[in-house]
Amino acid sequence: MFELIEAWKISGETIKDFVARQDIGLSKFQYWHKKYREQNATEGGFIRMHPIGGMELRLRYPNGVELLIPSGTPPSHIAELIHLG
Repeated sequence: MFELIEAWKISGETIKDFVARQDIGLSKFQYWHKKYREQNATEGGFIRMHPIGGMELRLRYPNGVELLIPSGTPPSHIAELIHLG
């Protein structure tokens, strides 16, 4: 179900439209969406991200500097890049 939730996030569709197209019950999807958010929540308000394919993560700092981070980069390294000081 988590893969479907990630597919929904990428789709840009409303939950109602997505579950109708996937032939999934709305309450079932909402239940798993809640579980997904709980599992992926971490301290400090960050959520776990799962890159799709060979995608890169792009971080843009307030000063305009951008970092492109390859998929598969350990979360601890990304956390070091996010920390501003």
